[in-house]
Formats: sequence, structure tokens, C-alpha cells
Amino acid sequence: MSRRVLVDVVVGVVLAVGSQIFLYGAYLVLLLAGASLPYDSAPSEPGSHPDWLAQISLMSLVAAVPVFVAAVVVAWLLTTHSAGEGARRGLTWSAVVIAWTLLLAVGNGTAAMFGVPGLWVFIAAFALGPVAAAGLGMRRRAAESSAADEGMAHHRTPRAGTGS
Repeated sequence: MSRRVLVDVVVGVVLAVGSQIFLYGAYLVLLLAGASLPYDSAPSEPGSHPDWLAQISLMSLVAAVPVFVAAVVVAWLLTTHSAGEGARRGLTWSAVVIAWTLLLAVGNGTAAMFGVPGLWVFIAAFALGPVAAAGLGMRRRAAESSAADEGMAHHRTPRAGTGS
């Protein structure tokens, strides 16, 4: 495994574990907003509780926003140079998050949550963040390059014999 992939796997684990904070934060935000959240923990057979599945989907959708922002910031700090590198990094992080979530789901019998759309939006936020960071980085580098070119144009000395 290359060093770059290993770094992305480790960062993915940190993001996956840290994303649990965003999910708890989403739960609190939804409670403060007055949403009806009947479950403070998973029921004994989650698949047979559509209200619990709806709650997980909603919490995941709300948490996807800060997850996306965190993924953009972390990918930016790791200097993601291209959309291709961002896609590779994002897919690595998403795979780690899926594995982490599956591990938790098997451990507590909540695999039914993989059937809710909110969870997949949550996972997609990990994949799309590094691609967005690469786009922002390319725009920043293009602006810096343009500014540097402009600065160089002002400091050019005329060549002898050209009259300029």
C-alpha cells in the first residue's frame, strides 16, 4: 500500500470516528428545532421500526452538511491537487466510513440503516468533499499564477536593441 493511500485510510478512520460527533450534533439540532425524535437509542429490531429508520435518515442528512465541510477542509489541508486525486481520496474515505458504519451496525444489529437514503447522502459527503477541495485548490493556484504573471509583467526589463 502506498504511503498516500495509507495516509488517506488513517484520515478516513479519524473522520469516520469523528463523524459520530456530527451525528450526535444533528440529533441535538433536530431536538432544538422541535423535530419529533422518538428514539434516543436503537430499538431491539430496528428494521421493523420505520420511525427509527426515518430518524436515522434525517439525522444523517443534517450531519452530512458539517461532514462535507470537514471533508473539504481536511482535503484542503492535505493539498488535494486534482479532481482525480480528490475522487480517489474521497472514495477511500467513503469506503472507510462504510466499513466503520457496517462494523457498528453488525455489532448492534442496526444494518437496516443501510436502506435509508440519508445515510448514503452522509457517505457521499465524504466522497465529494475532497473533489470540492481540489476544485477550490485549482482555482486558488490559477489565481496565484495569474497574479504572479501580472507581477512579473510589471517588473520586466526591456531587452537591449528592441526599443521596448
